[in-house]
Amino acid sequence: MFDTPSFPILLLCLDVFSLCSDAPRVMADEFCSTETGRRCIVVTGRGYADVATRLFVKSVTRQLDLRVMGLADCDPFGIEILSVFAHGSIEESFEAACMAVPQLEWIGMKVTDGLSAAATSKLEERDVEKINSLLAREWITRRPEWRMELQRMLAAQTKFEIEALSVSELRLLSRSFLPQRLSALLARRTLL
Repeated sequence: MFDTPSFPILLLCLDVFSLCSDAPRVMADEFCSTETGRRCIVVTGRGYADVATRLFVKSVTRQLDLRVMGLADCDPFGIEILSVFAHGSIEESFEAACMAVPQLEWIGMKVTDGLSAAATSKLEERDVEKINSLLAREWITRRPEWRMELQRMLAAQTKFEIEALSVSELRLLSRSFLPQRLSALLARRTLL
């Protein structure tokens, strides 16, 4: 479609953060100053996105022909939040087609990302129940990578929350990890 230096190349959906955290400010300041960050539209539902946010993501993605990528905690609730963007919510399944963005790509955080030990914690019983619930959902068959990450999480009995990162780790995530991951995915897609 468009390919000018100022035109957005993708829409990034974030499952982040509580209002009392430094994470949103640090990530916004750091990520948006990178070359890749300046070409993204960044959206957060601050957890489970409401209908208006999901409709916005669907509309902007379709009208501007943007790729959609999601960054979420490496825990079952983060994955479920991204699945609501991608496939709709169970409660609003009758409206899933008009709000879902099935082409959403999960860019992280993942068990395989070499996460900070300080931000890693043991799965709780409710996490295990949520993982089992997600593994039983119909859409998981179309997302083998997501299924594999849920199984790794279960096997390792650990989860990871971005909000638990220190300010310096958030800067590293925002300045290095996120721009590099997005650039690699964008380059890989253009080669296909």
